[in-house]
Amino acid sequence: MDDYNHTFSKPVVYKEVKIYPVKIENIIEFYSAINCLLLEKNKIPDPAIIKMSYLDFVFMIANEDIRLINSLYDLLQLVLKEQSFDFDFKNNKIYLIVDIENKKIEINSNEFENIRKVIFKQNLIKYDEKLLSPELEKRFKEVEEFLEQKNGKSATFSELVTSYHVGIGLKYSDIEDLTIWQFYKGLERLSLKEDFEVYTYPLLKSGESEKIKHWLSHVEEKGKYDHILMDKTEFDKITKDKDIFGR
Repeated sequence: MDDYNHTFSKPVVYKEVKIYPVKIENIIEFYSAINCLLLEKNKIPDPAIIKMSYLDFVFMIANEDIRLINSLYDLLQLVLKEQSFDFDFKNNKIYLIVDIENKKIEINSNEFENIRKVIFKQNLIKYDEKLLSPELEKRFKEVEEFLEQKNGKSATFSELVTSYHVGIGLKYSDIEDLTIWQFYKGLERLSLKEDFEVYTYPLLKSGESEKIKHWLSHVEEKGKYDHILMDKTEFDKITKDKDIFGR
């Protein structure tokens, strides 16, 4: 059902609450607000904070930066739309209260984590809860910088929109009405189609048709660092019979 909902811009329902995907016309507001859900809580070396729910953590540090709560309200207004909501404190616990046709739906701080994950998945936000050592994280950033220098900077949002308009043929006004998920998944599939059409004939001519991956093939979802990681089999394949290390 999630795949169907994402594809056709339907809301995901959690405890009767509808969580809507964000459209391209609201992408600036969304990216401005989403940082309130991307704080790296588990990097703080305090067991009490690591055990704390994410929502509790946000309200705790909001005492120092009220902009976090403002961003959280802005974000929830985007994804809850017509459903009115507010936060309530009962017995030292935080609840998100959503009004559904005069019925109050309570979502506790632990359940809020499910809503957070839905928002990430709906809008293709890559976020990794795994703790990396500072050394490994530094190496990842160095690799990303190297790849950017090697491959050139990524296209700007305006360039992506223009590419979508030219490649798929949608009017700019229709692109605005797409969800973030539809927009980026459309670009991904367009890129696969273009690569397939460009490389199919040379491979068929060379008798290597078994290497052709059809543009309608399944594409695995990628994690935050998948673009710079490879397994040993892939590494051995790339480096086979190549003296790339000067040895």
